Amino acid sequence: MTTNIEISKPILPINIQHTDAAPGQYKCRQNFYNIARFGGEFNNSCHLIHKFAAKYRFKGSWDAVGKVVKERIRNNELSGKRCATAWDVYITLRDDLVDKEKRKKLFEKLDSYELNGDERVLQNTTYTTRHTHIGYATEDKSECDSLIAAGFDNIIFTNRETLNPDIVPLKDTLKTSQFQGEPSPNAETGQWTITTSLLPCSCIKCRVNPLAYNDCYYKDVRGIKKEDIKLVDLDSTTQYDEYGIHELTVKELRKELNERGIKNPKSLIKEQLRELLRDSIDEQILFGCEGFDNVNDE
Repeated sequence: MTTNIEISKPILPINIQHTDAAPGQYKCRQNFYNIARFGGEFNNSCHLIHKFAAKYRFKGSWDAVGKVVKERIRNNELSGKRCATAWDVYITLRDDLVDKEKRKKLFEKLDSYELNGDERVLQNTTYTTRHTHIGYATEDKSECDSLIAAGFDNIIFTNRETLNPDIVPLKDTLKTSQFQGEPSPNAETGQWTITTSLLPCSCIKCRVNPLAYNDCYYKDVRGIKKEDIKLVDLDSTTQYDEYGIHELTVKELRKELNERGIKNPKSLIKEQLRELLRDSIDEQILFGCEGFDNVNDE
C-alpha cells in the first residue's frame, strides 16, 4: 500500500473484500498491518474488512472472471497475438475485455430479460461481468507517472522501497476468517487496531451495518476479538511466529497438513509437524501465487 494517495473519487466508508485464504498472499503480517491502517491512507474516514473464504468448495463468479482472463490470453497466444509481458496483457485485454458501450448494450438486454421474466436472462452467467477493469502495476514511479500522464487508466505504483514494519504476530490467524481495521488509531494507546473473528458473517444485520458486532445474529459463535497492532521490538527475545503455527495443537497441525495432502506419520513429534507445515506455507508463498490479481470485477 502506498502513502500520500491522491483522492479523486468519493471515499467509501466501508470496503469489503473477499479472497481465498492463501497464507502467502493474504494471511501475512504485511496484509494485516495494511488492513489495520487502511483508514489512515484516506483521511481517517473508512474501514477495510477482509473476508477469507472457507477451505472447501470455494468457487464462484470471482473464480470465473479469472478464467475469462486466462482463456483470452491463451486464445491470443494461439492466434499469434503475443501476451509475453504484463504490459502486453494490459494493452491487449483493455481492447478485448473493456468495451464499455458493448457491455452497456448487453446489460440493457439482460436487465430487460429479468424484468420481463424472459428465460434468456440465463445468459447472465457467472462468466458475465457488468464491468471489467484491467490494471497495470509498476515498481517504477517515473513509469507510473508517465503512463498516467499519457492517459492510461488503472495504473498503480507499487512502492517496494518502503516496507511495512514487522508486527508482533497475531494469534490463530490460520483459523481466523475475517479481519477489520479502523479509520483511526486507538485514542488511548495510539496504536492501530484490528478486529478479528473466526467466522466471517453476512447476515442481514451485518449487511446493514458490518461494524455493529453486538447486533450480529451469530456474534456468540464468531469469536470476535479486537486488539492493537504491536510493532516488533528489535531487541525483544520474543519468538517470531508469523503464521501462528506455534499456537496449533498436534491435532490441528495434522488437520492442516492433511488438507494440504502432506503425509504426516504418527511417529512425527509436534516440532516436526510444525516444520512440515511451515515448509508447506513457505513453498506456497514461493511457487503458489495463483490467479490474475490485477483484474477487478464489479
